[in-house]
Amino acid sequence: FSTLIQYVGRGFQIILAALTIKLVSNFLSTNDYGIYSSITEYALFFSVAANLGIFANVIRRMSVNPTDGKTFINALYLRVITGMIFFAFGLFSLLVMGSGFLFVVCTALFFGLLLLDFMTSVCDGMLQANYMMGRATFALIVGRLFVLVILYAVIQFVGDSPSLAGDFRGI
Repeated sequence: FSTLIQYVGRGFQIILAALTIKLVSNFLSTNDYGIYSSITEYALFFSVAANLGIFANVIRRMSVNPTDGKTFINALYLRVITGMIFFAFGLFSLLVMGSGFLFVVCTALFFGLLLLDFMTSVCDGMLQANYMMGRATFALIVGRLFVLVILYAVIQFVGDSPSLAGDFRGI
């Protein structure tokens, strides 16, 4: 049942992610979308490095004793600390390479979102160990839907005002 819930949830998440990408790609110019892609690829490189296979180990450790709060807290701290170290190195590298201010700020924002995703993955591991993936899947779908609605609202707000579009389009 837990696996079925995850598959159905992933299907909904893919649809919502496709709609989000469609909104972003329609809103940004070709050049701006290229910058957006560069930011995401750069940040995801460091995200993979910071992952260190922790998610699989968290699930394995939590499945041995699902009610062990110490394992959960230790995994959460480990994810946050490794994420912060790798992301700080990524930002430092951008500054040393002389990247533009907007690129650095947007990358820092994306790193922050990835750090929140790292924390969420530890919670997902705990829920998976306790066979409660329905709750995690529901939360992920609601979160993606929330992002889609907020993104749509921002695009509508910024898109209607040429002066705001120039100021906010990069971020």
